Amino acid sequence: MFGMYLKIVGNVFSSTYLGTMITAFVMKKNEDKNYMLQYIVQERKMWREDIRTETEKFCML
Repeated sequence: MFGMYLKIVGNVFSSTYLGTMITAFVMKKNEDKNYMLQYIVQERKMWREDIRTETEKFCML
């Protein structure tokens, strides 16, 4: 009887572990994607500021 309870507890723990690992993997992928998008947005922002500055200098000539 005790062995049956151990099997049930083992199944619950293994299911919980598997769910935790899948959740961690998905969260890591989402975090990486969000970081990459934030990096791209910052790069574009800097590029637009540089273009504005250079355009102002060019127009003053």
